[in-house]
Amino acid sequence: ELFAGPPPNFTHYFIHIPKAGGTYARHQLNNDVRENRLIREQGILCDRGISPVSKYKSWPSFYEFNAKKRNKIAMAKAARTLDQGGEAPIIKNKIRRKCGMYMTESHYSSIPQHVYTIVRDPREHLVSAYFHCKESKLHGKRFGHLMPDTLDEWLNIWTDVKRGPQGPQKEWAMKKTQNFRCYNPINMQSSMLLSPTKGGEVVEISKAALAKRFDVIGLTSQMDKSLCLVFIAWNGFAPSRCVCGGGGNEDGGHAGQGEQRLSHSIVIHSHNVTNHGGTHEHTPEQLSAIAELASADMKLYAVAEELFEDKVAQVEKELSIKLC
Repeated sequence: ELFAGPPPNFTHYFIHIPKAGGTYARHQLNNDVRENRLIREQGILCDRGISPVSKYKSWPSFYEFNAKKRNKIAMAKAARTLDQGGEAPIIKNKIRRKCGMYMTESHYSSIPQHVYTIVRDPREHLVSAYFHCKESKLHGKRFGHLMPDTLDEWLNIWTDVKRGPQGPQKEWAMKKTQNFRCYNPINMQSSMLLSPTKGGEVVEISKAALAKRFDVIGLTSQMDKSLCLVFIAWNGFAPSRCVCGGGGNEDGGHAGQGEQRLSHSIVIHSHNVTNHGGTHEHTPEQLSAIAELASADMKLYAVAEELFEDKVAQVEKELSIKLC
């Protein structure tokens, strides 16, 4: 993957909270862009990985990628076209796309005009984070052996870190967590989304404060509908897959197609992890530790659920549609 071009027009920003479906979000939103010819030239969602948002001026305006894999499909289609007497399309080895939105695993910024994110139930989120660090193809393979052997041990060490006062137990726990080489689960979502403003004011967890910061806060439990909201806020209309029960839906308005697509994507974007948080059976001790580690995140998620329902109702009323 190659990036090229001048500094970007940083207008749309998607905050990728680790283990909250960001990889799938990028995949689906870019599919929606490619399937709508009228907006292809406006740009795709470009993933900047873990680049700090403070370095946005160094981000490029265009994304170039090698098209060899896609060309295998294009060549097969070209062969069928020639067999039918048609003219084969031109196949390019590299494709350049303008960046219309940027995604990165970084904190909130007031610089872009439009900010989006997706949050996850902390009870699932922390479990997913642990198993990613322990088992994933990219991280677990390199550093998984540094992680505690069990989820309970990991949660207990981090609760020791969060608790005060200073003492030998806390110092020991802090040294242990530095060796894990992975996520800090202490209110990870709220620490990214509620980072202080330039004046240093602490942002409260309320519907008014979050609505002021974000155009859309989606939920992993409502992933496809959340991405419909993001796409609509980004581009001004609903793609056909998002419209159920008529209203010009090219897919015939089949309810439930979002759930089918998401369940399929779990295989693609699982990162080779066997436990994804949502399938884990928590013990009372684990739930207690998570509630302590993610106390602010629990409140954030509850407010995000309310905002999500309000946003769905608002969009459906304004566009006279039923979102899938």
